Amino acid sequence: MNNLFVSVLFLVGIQLSANAKTFKLNKLEFDIKTNVPGVEFRGHLKRPIQFDPKQGLLIPLEDLTTELDLRDQHMREKIFKGQKIRVHGILKCKTSGDCIFKGPIVIGGISKNIELKGKKGVFSTSIFLSQFELTPPRFMGVQVNDEIPIRFIIDL
Repeated sequence: MNNLFVSVLFLVGIQLSANAKTFKLNKLEFDIKTNVPGVEFRGHLKRPIQFDPKQGLLIPLEDLTTELDLRDQHMREKIFKGQKIRVHGILKCKTSGDCIFKGPIVIGGISKNIELKGKKGVFSTSIFLSQFELTPPRFMGVQVNDEIPIRFIIDL
């Protein structure tokens, strides 16, 4: 079960570009479900992170947690092995509060374009591990689902 947190963190080292706008990533959550009913958990960002228009937004692995130290350690060392996952793109928001983010997610050298729509800085999406050639981890017959739902909130 220690390896179940896997790639859940497509946001391991996230970097966004937002047309030189300043914003703060206040909340990030991800859900891990498995092939066994009732075996699931949620992970989150430990602290808000400020966007720097010049550097982007970088989320260190240490700032993401599943609330189980051993699982988090295995995620950092065995699943991601220090590699960073990056998201580059453009964030545009209208005065109505409707926002759109467009850009590529790059995980392990594989790039996929995304388009996220949100309202007042609240976004949700799912990533599929198989799109990034990541095999969902399996431990003692329990396997993480390919789809990882993610929710995040930014202050604009």
